[in-house]
Amino acid sequence: MVQYKALADSSLRILGCILLLALLVGCAENISPPAFQFHTSAETLWGGAPASIGVNMDGAEYSWCSYPNLKDLEYVKSEGVNLVRLPIAWEMMQPKLDGPLNSTYFAELKGFLGNAASLGIGVVIDLHNSGTYNLNWAKDAAANSGIEAPDASDASKLGSASVPITAFANFWYQLATATKGNPALAGYDIMNEPNKMPTANTWPAAAQAAVNAIRSADVITPIIVEGDNWASAQNWPTININLKIVDSANDIIFSAHQYFDTSGGHYVKSYIQEGDTPNTGVQEIAPFLQWLQANNFKGYVGELGVPSNDPQWIPLLNNVLNVLQANGVPATIWNFALPSSTDPLWWVSQIKNTSVPENLNIAPINGQISPVMALIFQHSFPAIISYSPNRGTVSDNMTDASVLTLTGLGAGDSTVNVYDGAALLGTTTSNANGAWNFMTAVLATGAHSFTAIEINSSGDISEPSSALTVTIAPAIRSTHLTAPLL
Repeated sequence: MVQYKALADSSLRILGCILLLALLVGCAENISPPAFQFHTSAETLWGGAPASIGVNMDGAEYSWCSYPNLKDLEYVKSEGVNLVRLPIAWEMMQPKLDGPLNSTYFAELKGFLGNAASLGIGVVIDLHNSGTYNLNWAKDAAANSGIEAPDASDASKLGSASVPITAFANFWYQLATATKGNPALAGYDIMNEPNKMPTANTWPAAAQAAVNAIRSADVITPIIVEGDNWASAQNWPTININLKIVDSANDIIFSAHQYFDTSGGHYVKSYIQEGDTPNTGVQEIAPFLQWLQANNFKGYVGELGVPSNDPQWIPLLNNVLNVLQANGVPATIWNFALPSSTDPLWWVSQIKNTSVPENLNIAPINGQISPVMALIFQHSFPAIISYSPNRGTVSDNMTDASVLTLTGLGAGDSTVNVYDGAALLGTTTSNANGAWNFMTAVLATGAHSFTAIEINSSGDISEPSSALTVTIAPAIRSTHLTAPLL
């Protein structure tokens, strides 16, 4: 993504040492229903339905930052996030083309995945290099006080003589071999926003080579293939008409990105100046969704976002999320970044400066909850996953018990309201990884339709869960008694 890079480039010119920076109240009446319906066959990346709305958590791809920590993950989990896209740098993971992986950097990735798994969060590993590899990474960093990031001006393009496609395949073979089977692994996003590639065929060929390499090591994990030309959803069908990837595991997910301004996500102009409407975003993602439908492909929107400092953008984003979820297309919003104690002060200053429109940070800065993060929670769905005791046939959702314990999953540390039809049965709370239990009072004989909603500490309300229907039938006990011996 380009927001932080633009901020950092500007700061470099000014400060000489900075390179990158990666509500609904009063607006609800402006939110329109989805303008399009696309019945794609896309599936969620991390289980369950409807499609997950998650977040990008950047930082690890920058030389001066570290991987997000457990506290960061616990916060996003409390906001209903079950899917995270994690940018990493090719040069930091593999300092020399075709060489071994950096054991220290990989160990930090493994630690992040472990923390995510402990909270039930799926992670998409995103190679955030924009179709490049910087052969001069170490030299450039040394000349700039250790500061370096992917896609520098002197980086070489993938598919060039300097960075052959075989090196790209080698990287993905090694990383897939090292990470396959990790319980948090939701997908391999093989390259962020490839653009200005050597030829029109370079990216399809490189993507196919990476897929083949991954499948020689890992036949289970979904592989995410972004489109050429910065993966633009709006321009997808014309730019990526030849992006047809063969996968022996038949688990390719095509990924688009979309920002809703005319400056590529920098949001130089205001909502009014852009001339946007609440349905502008739906119209701009339509070409990608239509392409998915026409080709019966699975899809994912890996980056999208709007400024948090102008509530006029929120209805637009809400409508986009409505359409994506209605059609089984998951998304991860850009971007969640909390400063850590080891971050340089200039970086902390940049990610905290949310008054700058192009800073799309949705982390809670200066005690302020981002309206975009609030929207993510409102698009989250808890799930009632089981009940007990179940003394009937497991598949028939019948029991002779009149007091049930419902078990569910959802946002971490939230209040859970449990309903039987329209009647509120009571409340409980989830733990840090989103798990909760609720014991009913005595239930009447007959069918019961249980649902749940969640409320976070800010008072935001989730969507209701899917209904779990259970029939209380006291006579069921006799049908399972063993006949007496004669």
